[in-house]
Amino acid sequence: MKTIIFLVSGDVGNLKFFHFALEKNLISELILIVIADRECGAIEFARKNGIKNSLITYSKSDSHGLNILLDKINPDIVVTNWNKIIDENTLLRHFGKFINLHYSLLPAISYRDWE
Repeated sequence: MKTIIFLVSGDVGNLKFFHFALEKNLISELILIVIADRECGAIEFARKNGIKNSLITYSKSDSHGLNILLDKINPDIVVTNWNKIIDENTLLRHFGKFINLHYSLLPAISYRDWE
């Protein structure tokens, strides 16, 4: 079973697609979890549709709450759709799991950090 976390701060978008695909049995063996940094359409959608969710406070200087959840859940993929840049320490701590679907940029991490 694979776990995908959606980091959200706005509308439903890609989360809705994955939820629909699960409902229609187009994909299976997948757990969706939503983490929001504010009240928004995506977390409201998660609540209404029985998707596990958490509302946290996050900033680049205070990523403790996010890292506690990521450590506890240990997701396979983290889809970022936040309206903010995620701190480099969080990205390195959970390296290789983040996919950014928001138009903002993730901090640059060089190839040497992969080794």
